[in-house]
Amino acid sequence: MHSFTLLPSAHDKESLILVACAFHALKDGIQTLKQYYSELDVNYLETVDLKEDRQMFYPYRDFFTMNGMEIRFKYKKRLQDQKLLFLVDIVNAKEKTMNEENIITTTQLLIKFARSYVNLLAGGWKIIVMEYLLPEQFVTVYEALSPPDTIKSNRLLELAKNSVSLLHNARYVHGDIRTSNLMISN
Repeated sequence: MHSFTLLPSAHDKESLILVACAFHALKDGIQTLKQYYSELDVNYLETVDLKEDRQMFYPYRDFFTMNGMEIRFKYKKRLQDQKLLFLVDIVNAKEKTMNEENIITTTQLLIKFARSYVNLLAGGWKIIVMEYLLPEQFVTVYEALSPPDTIKSNRLLELAKNSVSLLHNARYVHGDIRTSNLMISN
């Protein structure tokens, strides 16, 4: 892979050629996209049964491996527009709902894609699998503090500190502690 400056010197032919190649590739890509979208049947989406075909709208990985078993899932919905956070159903749920240590005991999970934590996927992404907590029973601290409330915020902060101390003292490791990752019961 080459790097180049966007303002190459007129005397630096190699950099000029690299910049020209990059813009030529960009032009070709734009042309290809224009052709693709000009031939796309925009009425197709109106004919699609979204309940049946919704998987085509989720171009992300649809499985993860746990204890040597491949766990497949289907996307139900994206939970937040700005984040790669999804509610999914386990496809092979009957095989995977045994109640052993480290075995999934539910048919619904949360799947999150991030660029930190766990093993790498293509493009530097990583998959995080979480238990799905029913929204009528739990809410994130972030949601509980919308709109901001100083008294409530201080109380929740104190509870969070105490909870983290308990986990730490019990030798549990925690990573990403943010208001969107802390859950409280309704």
